[in-house]
Amino acid sequence: MHHYLFVNANFDRCVICEMAKFLKTVYNAHKNLKIAVVSMTFCIFSYNVYQTINIFKMERNEYERITEKLEFIESGQNCTMPTAKGILSCKQIEADVYKKFGYRLIDYKLPIPTVKRTISQTCDEVFSEWLSVALTHDEKFKPISEIPPNLWNDFTMNNHSVVENWYFDSRSPNEDISWNGTEIKIKVKSHPLSTTNYGDQGGAVHWATLLHSVNDLTGIVIGSYTSWVETICLRNGAKKVYTVDYHKIISNHPQHSFYHALEMAKRWKQFFEKIDFVVTFSSLEHSGLGRYGDPIDPFGDIREVQKMRCLLKQGGLLHLGIPTGQDALIFNAHRVYGRLRLAMLFEGFQLIDAFLGNFRYSFPMSANIFEDKIDLSKTEQIVYVLKKI
Repeated sequence: MHHYLFVNANFDRCVICEMAKFLKTVYNAHKNLKIAVVSMTFCIFSYNVYQTINIFKMERNEYERITEKLEFIESGQNCTMPTAKGILSCKQIEADVYKKFGYRLIDYKLPIPTVKRTISQTCDEVFSEWLSVALTHDEKFKPISEIPPNLWNDFTMNNHSVVENWYFDSRSPNEDISWNGTEIKIKVKSHPLSTTNYGDQGGAVHWATLLHSVNDLTGIVIGSYTSWVETICLRNGAKKVYTVDYHKIISNHPQHSFYHALEMAKRWKQFFEKIDFVVTFSSLEHSGLGRYGDPIDPFGDIREVQKMRCLLKQGGLLHLGIPTGQDALIFNAHRVYGRLRLAMLFEGFQLIDAFLGNFRYSFPMSANIFEDKIDLSKTEQIVYVLKKI
């Protein structure tokens, strides 16, 4: 017992010397070793209790300090994001952007905060709203070159998005596109990276669908003009692949089918929560800008993601390839996605992985991925792997 107390007292040399002097003084006064030892033991015990109380106080202070820091983090006071208005706190962004567009911040985890709609939408509402915009649009109408003044705040997220101009009229002739099934079969048997598109960046689709296996699964590819994404999915074992686009595609591959975007939206209940995975690469950033003859819609990209979510099974994966950097709108060419808009885009999903070309990001992702890429001419397509929750 005495040995235990002595060891846990953790005395330094000076304290031991003082204890020895005390023991000698008590012995000389009483000439009784037993009294001296008892007195010494009591002294050590008292010192040990004193030290323990101090340790508890220190631990309590440290606990309070850490708790205070966590509360500070969770409150969003040290969560910041670069915007066209400068670096703002997440609290300020919540007030200026998210709340005004029907979202609330529920998690300040960096680099991408988590938001949730204040009023949830049913899938029937999602598709009805999308169709109401799409069916009133004239595809023959020439793409506009400037943001409509009445839609400026919606397009720019209340001026928090960088705005630049870069005009395209990318409407295609209303002609059918033919995909030869035999050619697709040949491509499927070729080298995994030989059929990718967009240079090395297209390789991210291969790695995302390989490492998050699509083997024996049914998937949808959104926005295809050539069959490179579909070929990758089939090579990585997909059982069935549907392509959804505005251009009519004729394909005779036994594992591939086509649906026009309007037809899919009208027949969505047929596919409701029956799809295992969705892949889209360099398509979503154009939605709603009119470049390809599509309807003008500030929230066109967000609506597209919500449509995909309705078709996915619970736990299904969305492989989302989009240009990443600081939040920007290059009208009417495309959007660049930063942390501010990604939070709204990812609503209802959990980010589980990300790929750039042949590179796989480690988690948690660094904010530098977004803040370092402020040169809008050098943004790259990152494929985010999102899980429906």
